[in-house]
Amino acid sequence: MTHFEIYALVKSRGNFLKIAKILLGSLFPVLLICTSPILSTDVKTIQEGKLDLGNWDQIASPLVSLNGKWEFYWKQFLSKDFSQNQPVYIPLLPWRLLQNKYKIHSRGYATYRLLLLFPETELGKHFALKIPIIGTAYRLFINGVKKIEVGKVGISAATSRAKYSPEIVEFSPKRKEVEIVLHVSNFQNRDGGQKSPILLGGSSRVYSDYLQKVSVDLLLFGSLFTMGSLSYRFVRTATKRKVFYPFWYF
Repeated sequence: MTHFEIYALVKSRGNFLKIAKILLGSLFPVLLICTSPILSTDVKTIQEGKLDLGNWDQIASPLVSLNGKWEFYWKQFLSKDFSQNQPVYIPLLPWRLLQNKYKIHSRGYATYRLLLLFPETELGKHFALKIPIIGTAYRLFINGVKKIEVGKVGISAATSRAKYSPEIVEFSPKRKEVEIVLHVSNFQNRDGGQKSPILLGGSSRVYSDYLQKVSVDLLLFGSLFTMGSLSYRFVRTATKRKVFYPFWYF
């Protein structure tokens, strides 16, 4: 079973036991080695909405964190004609932390834009974006084509709908410059924007990183469930026999 097939199975939110068996059985050795992604240190951070990937060593550093200052257009949904609008450059952080410096609010809507500059040797290869939860709705375009919409993006509470879901979006660059545009709106939560960075990597590596984290969650859930079940049985047994254990016993 490929990484994509397992990812699709996880996203279906069904067949929990089958998912657990596949993930914990096949990925448990990986969990013992490492549970954190290896982020690139040879790629510069985003400057004025551009990221040069010319020095990216994908073997040593398979994932790139898209940190830095993206183009930002407050209370505008743009998909083209960016040259006719003046951006500010803003990091991907919760809007609450940026509202004083950039004169924005925790509730509203905006457009982010980023240009990825790929070397010619990477053209035609398969890449993916690992997108965290974004507050509270967004749609993403790559080179002008809408790839995904999570929730419903709008300009008011009445025209928008919140949804929280991390996603993976694949693409294959056909030219050196790849444009990423992100429309974000938030009217339902106290804070809009992002708490975690978007990650870029080869498709197989991004899926592997996602499934690795799901495996950790399942392992922790299984451990807590087992511990809770055993503690409950101890309590029931002690109650029936009128035997009382000190609280630190559990």
